Amino acid sequence: MKTRREVDDDDSEDDVFEVDDFFNEKKKEIEVKDPHLVSKEISSVSFSFYDPKEAREISVKRVTNPVLFDALNNPVVDGLYDPAFGPIEQFGVCSTCGLSQHHCPGHFGHIDLVVPVYHPLLFPTVTKVLRCACLNCHKFKMHTERVNMFRERLDLIDRGELESAADVSQWKLSKSTMRELSEIEEENRKDRENTRKEEGGEAPEMMDLDANLMPKLDSLTRKKTKRGNQYVPLEWTTSALTAKRELIDSFFKSVPKARCENCRAFGPGLSTEGSTKIYRKPLPKKQLVTNLANGIDVDFSMKQLAKAASAEGADEQVDSGTVAEMTGGTVVEGKSKKIIQKTKKNSRDRNSDGSSSSSSSSEDDDDDDSSSLSSSTDSEEDNYDEGGFKERSTKPMYVTPIEAREILRRLWGNEFEWCARVWCANGRDQSSDLTTKRQASNPNRFFCQTILVPPPKLRPPSKMGDMVFEHPQNTHLCAIIQANLSLTELFRTPPTVPEPPEVRASRAVRAWLVIQGGVNRLMDATKADRIQDRVGIGIRQQLEKKQGLFRMNMMGKRVNYAARSVISPDPYLGTGEIGVPPVFAKTLTFPELVTPHNVELMRELVERGADEHPGANAVEDERGRIINLARFSKEKRRAIAKTLLSVSAAKDADGRPLARKVYRHLRNGDIMLTNRQPTLHKPGILAHCARVLPGQRTIRMHYANCSTFNADFDGDEINLHFPQDHQARAEAYEIVKAEEQFYAPTDGKPLRGLIQDHICSAVLLTCKDRFYNKEGFSQIVFAALVDLCDRENLTIKLPPPTILKPRRLWTGKDVMRTILDHVAYQRPGVTLKHSCKTPHTFWGSKEEGDLIVRQNYICTGVVDKNAFGKFGLIHAVAELHGKQIAGKLLSVLSRLLTLFLQQHGFTCGMDDLVLVAESEELRVKELAKAGAAAKSAAEAFVQVKDVPEMALRSAVSARVTERPDSEAALDARSSGALNQVTSATVKVCLPSGTKKPFHRNCLSLMTMSGAKGSMVNFSQIAAALGQQELEGRRVPRMASGKTLPCFAPFDCDPRAGGYISDRFYSGLRPQEYYFHCMAGREGLVDTAVKTSRSGYLQRCLVKNLEGLKVHYDHTVRDVDGTIVQFLYGDDGIEVSKGVYAKEFAFALENIESLKLQNKSALSEFDDSSSKKENSNPEDAFMDKKTRAFPDVPRNASSVVEHEKRYSQFTSLGILPEKFAKDLDDFLHVTHGILSDEEFEQAHKVTRKEFAKIMNLKFIASMASPGEAVGVVAAQSVGEPSTQMTLNTFHFAGRGEANVTMGIPRLRELLMAASRKPTLPVMTMPLRKDKMAKKYADRLASRLRKVTFAELVQDLSCETRLYADAPSDGCKARVCEVKVTMRCPDEFSKAKGSVTFEEMEACFKETYLAELYAIIKKDCKKRAEQSADVQIVKLRQRSATGAARKPSDMDDDDNDDGKNTADDNDEGQPKKKGGSAKLNAKERIENENDASDDEDNSDDEEGAKADARKADRDEEAYGDDDKVNAGEFSDEDEAQIARKIKKKSSSAKKKKKGSAKSSDEDKDDGSPSDSDSDDSDQTEVAEPATAASKKKKSSKNETASSRENGGLRQDLSDIQEAVVVNASAKTFTVILEFDLATPLLLLQNLLDNAAAKSNIRYTKGIGGVFVVGDELDGTLAVQCDGVSFDAAFANEDLVDVNRIKANDVWQVRLTLGVEAARRTLVDEISGVFGAYGIGVDARHLSLISDFMCQQGGYRPFSRVGINDSTSPFLKMTYETATAFLTEAAIRGDVDKLKNPSAAIVLGKMVNVGTGSIGLQYDAKRATKMEEEMRSMGIEPVKKFERTPRAAAVKKERHTTTPSEKLTFSALKATPKNKHVTFED
Repeated sequence: MKTRREVDDDDSEDDVFEVDDFFNEKKKEIEVKDPHLVSKEISSVSFSFYDPKEAREISVKRVTNPVLFDALNNPVVDGLYDPAFGPIEQFGVCSTCGLSQHHCPGHFGHIDLVVPVYHPLLFPTVTKVLRCACLNCHKFKMHTERVNMFRERLDLIDRGELESAADVSQWKLSKSTMRELSEIEEENRKDRENTRKEEGGEAPEMMDLDANLMPKLDSLTRKKTKRGNQYVPLEWTTSALTAKRELIDSFFKSVPKARCENCRAFGPGLSTEGSTKIYRKPLPKKQLVTNLANGIDVDFSMKQLAKAASAEGADEQVDSGTVAEMTGGTVVEGKSKKIIQKTKKNSRDRNSDGSSSSSSSSEDDDDDDSSSLSSSTDSEEDNYDEGGFKERSTKPMYVTPIEAREILRRLWGNEFEWCARVWCANGRDQSSDLTTKRQASNPNRFFCQTILVPPPKLRPPSKMGDMVFEHPQNTHLCAIIQANLSLTELFRTPPTVPEPPEVRASRAVRAWLVIQGGVNRLMDATKADRIQDRVGIGIRQQLEKKQGLFRMNMMGKRVNYAARSVISPDPYLGTGEIGVPPVFAKTLTFPELVTPHNVELMRELVERGADEHPGANAVEDERGRIINLARFSKEKRRAIAKTLLSVSAAKDADGRPLARKVYRHLRNGDIMLTNRQPTLHKPGILAHCARVLPGQRTIRMHYANCSTFNADFDGDEINLHFPQDHQARAEAYEIVKAEEQFYAPTDGKPLRGLIQDHICSAVLLTCKDRFYNKEGFSQIVFAALVDLCDRENLTIKLPPPTILKPRRLWTGKDVMRTILDHVAYQRPGVTLKHSCKTPHTFWGSKEEGDLIVRQNYICTGVVDKNAFGKFGLIHAVAELHGKQIAGKLLSVLSRLLTLFLQQHGFTCGMDDLVLVAESEELRVKELAKAGAAAKSAAEAFVQVKDVPEMALRSAVSARVTERPDSEAALDARSSGALNQVTSATVKVCLPSGTKKPFHRNCLSLMTMSGAKGSMVNFSQIAAALGQQELEGRRVPRMASGKTLPCFAPFDCDPRAGGYISDRFYSGLRPQEYYFHCMAGREGLVDTAVKTSRSGYLQRCLVKNLEGLKVHYDHTVRDVDGTIVQFLYGDDGIEVSKGVYAKEFAFALENIESLKLQNKSALSEFDDSSSKKENSNPEDAFMDKKTRAFPDVPRNASSVVEHEKRYSQFTSLGILPEKFAKDLDDFLHVTHGILSDEEFEQAHKVTRKEFAKIMNLKFIASMASPGEAVGVVAAQSVGEPSTQMTLNTFHFAGRGEANVTMGIPRLRELLMAASRKPTLPVMTMPLRKDKMAKKYADRLASRLRKVTFAELVQDLSCETRLYADAPSDGCKARVCEVKVTMRCPDEFSKAKGSVTFEEMEACFKETYLAELYAIIKKDCKKRAEQSADVQIVKLRQRSATGAARKPSDMDDDDNDDGKNTADDNDEGQPKKKGGSAKLNAKERIENENDASDDEDNSDDEEGAKADARKADRDEEAYGDDDKVNAGEFSDEDEAQIARKIKKKSSSAKKKKKGSAKSSDEDKDDGSPSDSDSDDSDQTEVAEPATAASKKKKSSKNETASSRENGGLRQDLSDIQEAVVVNASAKTFTVILEFDLATPLLLLQNLLDNAAAKSNIRYTKGIGGVFVVGDELDGTLAVQCDGVSFDAAFANEDLVDVNRIKANDVWQVRLTLGVEAARRTLVDEISGVFGAYGIGVDARHLSLISDFMCQQGGYRPFSRVGINDSTSPFLKMTYETATAFLTEAAIRGDVDKLKNPSAAIVLGKMVNVGTGSIGLQYDAKRATKMEEEMRSMGIEPVKKFERTPRAAAVKKERHTTTPSEKLTFSALKATPKNKHVTFED
């Protein structure tokens, strides 16, 4: 494969050049004298294949020698390590370019194969095309007119006219074409009718021409229009690419499978073996006769084609005649003509007798056909024997690559217009030159005859001492060379000993296949013939997976200037700082450019050198040479420092002297990027300011950043990256800095906050009983604010004391107030009300439940975890005063709370767990109720009451044994009852039951305040562990019914079911300990196993959504411009910005702070602009007088006024209606009681001003253009799912923390986009007027499923092995089945009053039919097992040399059957019909399953979907028979296989709705393979005597009984023989079996039939439950399953407008794509909500819109990403080879707009800051400078542009990072270390 890249140049036209001409192009660039041409940039990459000519041009030498090294280990000439390819020794010199090993890039070689071979990566495509091609006329089997109309539709898609291409009304067929297709369909119909008569069964379903064919043709053809042929270039979009792919797939599925619509020839079927062989199956006799009667002989055509292809297909040095010997058949030209003539004569004779209507019609049956053929003259019969059907091979013929290539060449010649559009070489080549087109698209790409050999640098040998080991690729290449030489020698040299041509051809084919196998292993090791060779490494293996070229080397870049070490905490660091050890600071350097402003500092650093910090490691001079300072003495370094600013002769392109660079050490204040893997969300990479900590050896980090990186300090490591240019540093300081990333992008919650010990300290500090005197108060406040007290701000204002008498005391709340006042100095105070994490009941005071702050004064409540969370204190400070102030507040609080803990102390001890005596007694009393609760649940499960324990166990055992799946219901009942007991126990114990009170109890304080742990952990320690669950179920039972050997079987005691009443405080008993360990192990397994699945889920989301970003019109678009959302998140607000956008009450309370924030913006808006805020969108731009849109003024004086009037900076624009309505309601409804004056007086703001401020806040909260919302949404779903699995082991045994249905459900919704969910659920709410329990029960009874087994009381069977049959008195095996039903009244309430008449109808119509089918299936299965045994015996005899002829085998089988009944004369092989075929299919299916299992890795998730799609394609193209001669060791086995296959096919066709296996052959145009089998056998007619008639009748009866599964009765006879006893409620029926029928386990079959029979059943509905409460209007019926038809049928009770279902696909089919999108959002949100995880709805809506964008349900998998327009995106996702092959074969072009494509080629990603460029208007800037100078003002900034910047196109230019902006006057204010405020 090759790639082409289009290169953009600012001063020249776009040019295209090959990647391999890189070095020549570089020379040209160096020689260019134009100083403006600095560099070139790749704009696009196209993909195609190298043809042999191009491969030879790239190659420097042909490889012909398989030997690598000589005896002295020197490379051999013409070998794989020829010196011309590049040196392999360290000091070697390349003989081609003359460079050393280090500088030589390496050179390609090539291998010329003597014959072509199939390209292993394109082998499936070759097979698909060959199946669609006619081997007679060499066109597609589809009619030419239909093909042309497909082509027209494809042209429309190429032009972007998707609607025209999909408009069915524009398409129709011509009358002549319709007439031809009707004739073909009529002939096919007669063939099917003849097939039905021959087989005695029903004909397969006939295709109605008008009903089935016409709709397809209507969608394939198009009326002629007056549209011109002008081609409009198309920028591919996802929709266009999807439409094109669907059209191409539709074309191949519409191609006829058997008969050509152009020449009406039947084509042979094709089968494949691996990726090396294609076989052409022989035509069935009927099709062969039809072809010959029409003058068509496909075998003869293939013979001629093989000769023509061999003449030019082989190497020019090889005799073409020798190659032709191996490719032809046995039919010669003369014989073919005789056969055609005689077949035509026979056809005329039959037509004259009236036996056939036309030469192309099929015969009635095989007997008629045989008689007609045998009625010919003896001479004709002899001629047929000589050259007719018997001489034609009945074995599949091997199709050589030469033949296949010639077929495709002829197909390309006839169907070039279509083929060139589907398989183009370099994109859509619209050249009018036909020769150019044919060179661009030809079928040679599907074959390999010239193989490129990569340079030795890519396959270096391994050396160990004197031994040299080959590279794995060399093994494959050597095998190819050796086989190529052998085949060449075979063709050139005549044999020394005469040998038959067949033997020589066989040798040649074997050598040919060796070459093919070598090429397969070279390309893809998994396509090797032998299993042991599939573990090798091919080109595909080097490209794919994590270690492949794309993901490892192209997507993963090597990072320099980075450090990694273990992290340790440091609360005295700032939250935006990172502590760096000195060893890192001395190693990491920054290239500082020496200027007159910093020369003194640089000289000082250079003099210090590399060993003293801060210093410098190296100096780079003007020529780019690096001077390492570590090697010089101090005097030398001082001399170098003096020359830093010396003027050099070297100048840049502007003529300025080049400056030197000093690689200085990392120092305090330098910005560093901090990252901890895995990077699960956007803040996973933050920028921190470095602080070098002397004496430290680990990286120090503040506690506040732990949540950001999901890090703790148990050995976690972190990465540091030092940006190396000023642009990266500027982004890090302004955007990526830790203080700026305050909110989590998942749900907008604060991401940074204090944790664990600091929260406990904050709670204790802000308690009511915390007091300080003035000294203590001053000391603790000063220790916290020490970093904010510099020389200019030494004053700390103390608040008035809380208590004045008897002494002045300050509270802990006063400490917090003082800190807030000082940090937000001269700013309005914060006012808020927020609930506390700690319940108010724990404090004994209701007012302490809320944190109320008024102007920084904490009135009530404590500072716990909620104060650091969403809408908490820190969040409010960040919103009102900015994120920088919030970061400083966190740093100050960290010092304050650390100091308080050091003074106060905090220790958890055993005394925290001791309960008071009263609580202990209540605990024991509550736990004693567990036994009764468990027993009640078990009694409700078996529907009994007050029974002894042994009887209850027996009842449970019987119920579970009868229905094993019902045990889940018992677990649910028991767990629900026991959880209530546990909750009651915890309630009486904690927290009021402990001896230590709450805030004195450290353990209780820690768990209740949210610092660490939860009530679950505290209750397990002090109260009870409760019910242990594994995957939502109680502990499993063994086969004996025991959970542990010490418990009784089906013991209903709660302790036996895993309920633990013990606690950790008092210890666990062994049984309880074992159960708890089981549950804990499940959490560990989930953490280890399912984390990888959630990580792969996130990767799938990111790769699919990475191109989505917000544009300037606030739409969300993909890289191809496709709109995914018209407004991001439906309101345009970014998640991390708009948390407070709709918090009107908070804004009104803090209006002074918001006024201060928007002071400058408010001054820009006048009253007139505010009137337009929420008015009609058109009113904002209409002229008030004329009510018309004003024109843009042309004169310069009016431009300023127009821009000021309609600028986005002076107009609020149009806001969402919902936001405007909510704001209006808040102002006029919530506060409507106040007049405008009262409102202004109360809140110090008018209503209009407040509305304006909120509108400004809303606009400021909107997502910025360029924001990568797709990646953020993907991470927002993937990161919580990963954390959900990581945290499970903390909740061992807790059912609510189980993730079994979490991750699998997400994968089902997102990755699989499953159309059949695992657990479909539907909720049907009742109508408002039917909101009552009785109506809910009535609806449930209508929908509830009632099985026959549920109402069976007794089901018995009495069998008499040898008795007289009641029907005819013959001896048979008689079984009497008696069914006793329960009384309907017993289940009238639960089952909806089932009547006995319904039971009777179900027994006769459903139960007996199910029983009849089950008996047939079981008998067939046992017969197949017997056939398997016989085939095994046959193979054993064949292996020992004792195999016999088929006739002998039949005789032996008949002899063996003499001991059985007389009606068993057909012979054993026929009796075992279908077994061999099924065994063969099972082997193939097992292999497919094994391959699926291999592909079922997290890295290859979509492999199963591709496999299923490939299977469907194979079925659509008429997959060939799985049973062929190659699967059997000799002719005997093949004969038996044909017999078994014939009987199995016949039996299946007689059954309605069946015939799947025979359809495979029917797709190839053959009615049945039994036709061809019959042609190989001759049956002798038996005289019609009485004995023979009797024998024949006996055979027919036996055959009939076998068809009925051994039963002597038909289903109707059994149904008529039912005896019904209504009084006794019994049904009795007699079953009669043939004596030869194998014994059956009839009781099991009866039970299975009862379980499958339904008395009442709603399709798609399983269990039905009544949920909700009628009091609150939530009463509904919930169903296991989804059926909208059932809901609509019961609309008298169901409110159809409020139906909910979790089956997205069914919702989409029934209610539309918008309903499916809403369902998808609800389902994903529900999965996370079950675990208490919140994900913002904007992310979910974006994901849902992307999946439903095209009206379907697109998965986040390989199938979904296949619609992307970027080949590089697909290659870097997974299965890189498949996507690369597809891109090359279709000539795809990547415009490098996708982030993955940009990363692969090292370009800046076009999202975020990369999507925005600086524009510089040269004329306008010059004019402004002149105007300023004329006014006597010198311009502050003077732009000096480089020559590249001077080359401005159309007076505008987009600057790049390489351009430099120099400022003549830079007025910069020095940045102080501390923020200072005046007192």
